[in-house]
Amino acid sequence: MMLETARMEDLEAICALYESTCAQMQAAGLNQWSWGEYPSRDIVREDLEAGRLYVARQASAPICAVAIDQEQEEQYARVDWLFGTRPGSFHRFAVAGELRGQGLGRKVLGEIIQILQGMGCDSLRCDTSAENAAALHLYESQGMRRAGTVHYPPNLSQDYPCLEMPLTADCPLLPIPMTPAFRGGSLTPWGGKKLREVYGKKIPNDTTGESLEVSCIPGLESADPMGVKLPELIARYGEKLVGAYAGETFPLLLKLLDARESLSVQVHPNDAYAHEHEHGKLGKTEAWLILRAEPGSELVYGIVPGTELEQLRSACLAGAAVFLAVGGPLMGLFTRDAALIAQGRQMLRCLCVGLPVAALQMSALSYLSATGKAVSALIVSLCRQVVIFLPMVGVLNHFFGFVGLALAYPVTDVLSTVPALILCARDRKLYARKAAQA
Repeated sequence: MMLETARMEDLEAICALYESTCAQMQAAGLNQWSWGEYPSRDIVREDLEAGRLYVARQASAPICAVAIDQEQEEQYARVDWLFGTRPGSFHRFAVAGELRGQGLGRKVLGEIIQILQGMGCDSLRCDTSAENAAALHLYESQGMRRAGTVHYPPNLSQDYPCLEMPLTADCPLLPIPMTPAFRGGSLTPWGGKKLREVYGKKIPNDTTGESLEVSCIPGLESADPMGVKLPELIARYGEKLVGAYAGETFPLLLKLLDARESLSVQVHPNDAYAHEHEHGKLGKTEAWLILRAEPGSELVYGIVPGTELEQLRSACLAGAAVFLAVGGPLMGLFTRDAALIAQGRQMLRCLCVGLPVAALQMSALSYLSATGKAVSALIVSLCRQVVIFLPMVGVLNHFFGFVGLALAYPVTDVLSTVPALILCARDRKLYARKAAQA
């Protein structure tokens, strides 16, 4: 091994190496180091006394110096590191100018890694100036990834990219804070500004409905702090990141929703249906957590208990399914009284029960009116509005209260449709008889 622990008698030679390196950096327009400020004689002495300074020699003279330890810079606490729970670092890595470009830095970096592994470190962390292209190239060529950026006084405007790499096969991955993708504009006309106002999200417009926090949806992928998208992270780290789902379609989607207005009706298929009809996608099993809600808001899911498939199909064809699903939000457009909204929702859902029959009745009425049967049409209308409706209001309200009052409408529609159909059938028979005699 080239590296060895430096000795106190090396102090002057190491200081000369650092001073020469600083001068060469500044001559090249690189303002990373300034001898006397950083590094300095006092810093070199502290490194020697702590036993963390290592040198490589040529004819007994130091030609390379580097401090290696497990201490982390204070600024590192603000970086979103990905690897390890026992990190090691190196600092103040300098190679004699006449030996640069000959592969010495690469060899020494390999030995730094071996020393840190010997210390029990499972990961390596370091930083260098954004202007130091040679150092960045060296570190990244050895498999280091950029993890973020720090700044050091006195020049806080100068960026220092942080880099890291795992040192052991069992080095754990740390939690990855994700940068979300957004869905808004015409795709979510019901969206708003709450994602920015409440949660500080950098939304693209004022009708942003979704912040996709964890997503592999093509075109809407979330990313790590360095901009690497989740599918690429999964491809890189596989089982360490997603366990048994490595090599399979990532099944999770986590997003924040801002519903300024009522959402569209959401229908989520199972995996088999989605795979067959939605280009191989997965189905959706959802869990919702309400973080914030305006007065009068409600979560509407499912349909009225007891609703049969044929009822739902008929309601959809009649345009009534919206009342089954979102009666409350519709009432909320006209009042903020929670009790009134609840009653209105119940009323709308009761009305839905008779809508398919009412549509049939209206068709019968239109037929009678169009064929000149005004008396027959009047009889049906009177049955619906007076003869049947008024008794039903009284009887059902007496026995069932408000629910009975709401049910009076669908019951009346069903009962008054009977004479309407009888009158239409009789008229059709008369028409058929006259056609046969002609």
